[in-house]
Amino acid sequence: MYPRIIQVTVLLLAVSVLALSTAQAGLAPDQKALMKKVDSQLACYCGCSLTVSDCRVSMTCGESAKLEKEVISYIEAGLDEKAILAKMREKYGETILAAPTKEGFNITAWTFPFLAIALGGIIAFYYMKKWKATTPEMTGAATVASAADRANPANASDEYDSRVEEELNKLDQ
Repeated sequence: MYPRIIQVTVLLLAVSVLALSTAQAGLAPDQKALMKKVDSQLACYCGCSLTVSDCRVSMTCGESAKLEKEVISYIEAGLDEKAILAKMREKYGETILAAPTKEGFNITAWTFPFLAIALGGIIAFYYMKKWKATTPEMTGAATVASAADRANPANASDEYDSRVEEELNKLDQ
């Protein structure tokens, strides 16, 4: 049973590698480099959340193969990188791009995280400064009292016990 599954898996892998190599066989080295560059900027829409080039390497889904063939046809037609990306965006919409463009409303996707972190830092700094300003500073008498409490912990414990008793009596009333 298992040898048959392994044979089928190896056969499918070989066929997919052969199909990839035959699709790229007619391309010159600079065209192959352009294809890899464009494929790395396109998102595969099979649901894997990878780029087309990564999906072709790791999953070999049918969607990435179709997209790669389309890119190859544009390269063979003589289009450059920007023109190919524009054609793909025109045909499939903005979601085909692996990263949002840095224009229009998409600029918020690039700037908002940094602005949110900066705003959060400013708010945190403001509240820490406010919190420190409302915290009473230790005076000399408090320091002496705490030193006496450290010298004789029983006194401090008695004082706290009496305060707890007072608070509990207040609650009972």
